[in-house]
Amino acid sequence: MVLMDLGLRVLWTGALLSVVSVAVVITPPKVVVEYGGPTSAVCTTNLTHMGLGWEAPQGPVEAKADVQSLTWTVDNLTEWDISPYCYLTKTNHDQEIEKLQVLVYKVPDKVSLSLVQKSSGPLVEGNIIELHCRVENAAPVKDMVIDWFKGKDKVKTDQFFRDTTITPKNESRNMTIIAKRSLNGLEYRCEALLHLGPEGPQPPPTKTSETLRLNIYYVPKFLKEVEMFQQMKEEEGMVLNCTVEGNPPPSYSWTPPIEGQNTRSVVTVKTAGNYTCRASNPHGSHQKLFIISPAPIRLQDRTTFWAILGVGLVLVVVLVAGYLVKKKMSSLSVV
Repeated sequence: MVLMDLGLRVLWTGALLSVVSVAVVITPPKVVVEYGGPTSAVCTTNLTHMGLGWEAPQGPVEAKADVQSLTWTVDNLTEWDISPYCYLTKTNHDQEIEKLQVLVYKVPDKVSLSLVQKSSGPLVEGNIIELHCRVENAAPVKDMVIDWFKGKDKVKTDQFFRDTTITPKNESRNMTIIAKRSLNGLEYRCEALLHLGPEGPQPPPTKTSETLRLNIYYVPKFLKEVEMFQQMKEEEGMVLNCTVEGNPPPSYSWTPPIEGQNTRSVVTVKTAGNYTCRASNPHGSHQKLFIISPAPIRLQDRTTFWAILGVGLVLVVVLVAGYLVKKKMSSLSVV
């Protein structure tokens, strides 16, 4: 383990603790700066020396002998691959060097999300969808990730940690999904984030695409294909609701036809029987059967029924009896 303080390096070897003189210390040891932005670092020593200076492609500082610290400052950093170092010339003319770690980054100019279709025409349920996220002019790519969102939920992350390019470049990734009716109307987006470590800006620099709303076409489909009803009384109006979702919205037809209502999704019928509703759109159709049982016979209707039946039976008995009497009298007169 190494602990560093002004001009001293403390080495812990597990059993021994020793102090070693360090010629120069840079604070902070690493800077993260946006391309074109300002940055600075301080080089410090506690040794007597002949000169302390900075060497760098931008903002070099000439060596000075009468200072114990020296600042390297750049107002507009435009070097992608830059490794400034502080140097110290000792009184014995030996030189010590300490390098400053510099990470230069650039937020993407643009992040866009588009739909890649393998076939022309509308997006139909069951088709394979490819979403294409393109990131333009970002650096360094190895520290970038692309996050994918469905609504507010993050559903995927792509990384580029194997790419060692330090200058800006374009990158893209795809996400494959299957078109489902449950996805219709949902919004997708992608975000490019630069995770630049604890020395970098927090939260990480981010660029987000515009949202892409999916428009998925699908056939109307009933959850229940058969419904059964019973009339409470004869000639009572029964409401049949055939409304179902589809994209585009379906048209409706009934069998047998219902006069004045045959293209409606909700109809009223007064006659018991079977009614079939068909919902259709350009991508297919589905039908539903409504079974209406006749109203049960009421008590009043039963009384009337039995009264009529009783009168009928009496008439039959009278007629039969009259016929038998007449037949018997005819046979007696013949004798």
